[in-house]
Amino acid sequence: MRVGTILKEYRNAGRNQRKNKDATPSDNVNAELNFLTIDDLIVRMAWRDGIKDITEDNYRKKYKKAYGEKFFKGKVVFVRCGIDAPVDKKGRVTGTERIQLAIPTLKELSGYGARVVVVAHQGRVGKNNFIEFDQHAAIIKKLINKDTHPRRTVKYLGNLTESKVITNKIKGLKNGEILVLNNIRLLIDEVFIQDKAGLRPHEVNKGSRFVNILEPIIDFYVNEAFNTSHRKHSSMIGFTQRLNLVGRQMEKEMTENKHVINFIQRPFIPLFGGLKVIDYLGLIKNSVLSEKVPVVLLAGIPGVLAVLSREIRPGVLYDFGAATNNFLDNSVNKGLTKFFAQLYERPAGKKKLIAPIDFMVNNDGQILNLTPREIHEHPDKDRFHVWSIGRETTKLFVSYILNSKTMYKKGPVGKSEEPGFEQPEREILTAIMEAQKNGAYTITSGGDSAEIAKKLGFNDKALFSRLSDAGGAFIHVLEGNRIAWPILQINTHWNLFYGKDLRHGLPFNYHLKSRYRLERTVPANGLPEYLRYDQRQS
Repeated sequence: MRVGTILKEYRNAGRNQRKNKDATPSDNVNAELNFLTIDDLIVRMAWRDGIKDITEDNYRKKYKKAYGEKFFKGKVVFVRCGIDAPVDKKGRVTGTERIQLAIPTLKELSGYGARVVVVAHQGRVGKNNFIEFDQHAAIIKKLINKDTHPRRTVKYLGNLTESKVITNKIKGLKNGEILVLNNIRLLIDEVFIQDKAGLRPHEVNKGSRFVNILEPIIDFYVNEAFNTSHRKHSSMIGFTQRLNLVGRQMEKEMTENKHVINFIQRPFIPLFGGLKVIDYLGLIKNSVLSEKVPVVLLAGIPGVLAVLSREIRPGVLYDFGAATNNFLDNSVNKGLTKFFAQLYERPAGKKKLIAPIDFMVNNDGQILNLTPREIHEHPDKDRFHVWSIGRETTKLFVSYILNSKTMYKKGPVGKSEEPGFEQPEREILTAIMEAQKNGAYTITSGGDSAEIAKKLGFNDKALFSRLSDAGGAFIHVLEGNRIAWPILQINTHWNLFYGKDLRHGLPFNYHLKSRYRLERTVPANGLPEYLRYDQRQS
């Protein structure tokens, strides 16, 4: 709970709150960003009522529930959740982890008497996990009513195409009721506005039909989707004319992000594996260029691409055969070898990039442990499936991990779900656990690493000091050279709420994209009277 931090904004109002002069300025542009929470709004209401003796203890025991109800009862609160779930081939939801993370926010707001509207996405068009939200609504109803009395009403609306149906359904909600809307990605204007991608928030606000239907009938926008907070989608940046705050899980993520940014100690050892390499190319490059990072360990698809970008002899690149090439062309983009080739051209790249020196290969059911040269020269390589780093690479990576002070793991090192290919992942995770016991700060993001750790018998929460459910959004934070627009918008609304300059929290030399205007990402008429910052009351 940030109540102590919130109260400082009132008790130190008008003062020049300088930071520790001896503190080294962070080179991460996200380091000083702020965010509004449910507690900020509740404290504002109590403070304006003349209650100035608030402490963290009496806030929790005496004021939180009473003023939460006074503030939110009857209000329509739009909650953008990140509750996309794993789905089997028959379209059935098979996991509820992300849905469970959203329940505390939904339960709290509903408990205050708010009329809660839940919006989220699931999968992408054309994928088997692109399904409607009737299952999600049923799961929310079950989870939110577990040990809850009286029971909460959870409704579902599948029709997102008719404005009257949507508005009537929301206006008909009773205090404390929750309405789950269908998969937002069923609407084309979630991603593309007027057939244009990359529009600025104020342009999305004007151009999105969905935003124009909902914004006039809601009171507050709550971002509870950190795992989607690197996306410039309508439901993430379009609600500029309503106060933007964060939900409880988002609050936890952003609080821990600040800790990570300021906690990273050297040597910082990142290990990049997995499949979605396109999402973290920037972080790989930044790691190579950073003075804080002595080496960059490459496994999974990044490791394969890195090897394939190099020459086995002058003028001849490594070739792992038809099966590998087809997989890369269909699942990633074999052209990404150029990215690694360009990194290797840099002195820092040659020094820091540590690609696999051997691989575990599936050859028609036979498991082989081969060097890149042995794969390249093997007569059967067209049938090879390169499924993991090899034994010697695992030993090498383990030695770096055990000597780290901060360790970041992104994605698995191989297909540990395949029989016979578990050992490299198991040894890497064991090394991470040992490093943590020796005082290292261990980090992972996205669901893959944590899920695999659990399947291999590890306690993911004990294994990692910082476990972020988000992948791409957390990578934005770690990269540190750009601010994702949903996060920037949340910082801007905090500044409006506390009467700060709208650039407060941004590095002084941070350049915004063309056409991006901070003043156009907040309510044009300011905040309602009961929410406005009045320094005289402090």
